[in-house]
Amino acid sequence: MAKNLVDLIDLHMHQEKRFYLFVSPHAKDPLANDSLHAANADYLHLLKRLTEVVLGQSGFQDWITAKGMNQRVALLDARATGLKNAILLREIDIPSLAKTADSLLKLFFPNDEHLSPGARGPETLIQAQTRIADQYGDEMTVLGGVAGQANAFRDALLAFETAAGLGARDHMTIYGVIATESELAGAGLQAFLGFFDQRFRDHDYDVGRTHARQVLTDPALTQPGALGPFRYTGSTINPIDPRLDGLRLKDVPVTDLQTFKTGMRKRLNQMLRELWGPYLSLPAEPVVDLILDSALNYVIAKL
Repeated sequence: MAKNLVDLIDLHMHQEKRFYLFVSPHAKDPLANDSLHAANADYLHLLKRLTEVVLGQSGFQDWITAKGMNQRVALLDARATGLKNAILLREIDIPSLAKTADSLLKLFFPNDEHLSPGARGPETLIQAQTRIADQYGDEMTVLGGVAGQANAFRDALLAFETAAGLGARDHMTIYGVIATESELAGAGLQAFLGFFDQRFRDHDYDVGRTHARQVLTDPALTQPGALGPFRYTGSTINPIDPRLDGLRLKDVPVTDLQTFKTGMRKRLNQMLRELWGPYLSLPAEPVVDLILDSALNYVIAKL
């Protein structure tokens, strides 16, 4: 969404002068995790670690998508440099290159339009050619000394870009603004603890806003050669309640825990009725409730 808004302003130009802030409650680089070892390898810690792995693998992260896209854009830039050098060294026949590129662009731009993945709307062939010529202006200038070289380069590179689905993509410089679990109220139970109370979620959002504001108002970042200057005026942030920092499950208010237990019992009994039927499950429900309560009390005490 941020990239689409930037495209309306920059038209895919001057990306080296743009950067994006990614505000997240957790660090985004993979780190080694030695929390599960021989000294604590019981079923609870094993389940906790497996949950971390599953959620870490399945969680959709914009920053991962952007990082992968940056690699693909960098590869396209490398292909552009290679193509330019091959043309200058006369390793490529220009008429053949131009004819091949023209044939491909007719395929990629039926009815003179092409809609790239992630684009806000279709782009005409002339618009795409103009954009490529602007984005790779230095290469176009170097190749402009011989008739047909620059246009053949432009059209071939446009064919490369379109085939890779990169027409609406550009390199994105992204800086992460993160917090630690010791600062958050909802990080417990693999970030599920935030659903216990609205106050926990509000607290964590305000922590994120505070960290982002510290970056945007840091005098060091407005110096020449740094990220700024920033034209930023923030709104009011609620005071951070330090009692919620690093909240653990056992510190959650009793009423919230009771609601959680009631919901768990209700769901488990419903599963029993679906599995065994209403008559067989009825006498088993008190025993199952007792076992569930004991298990939940153990988990609460540990987490």
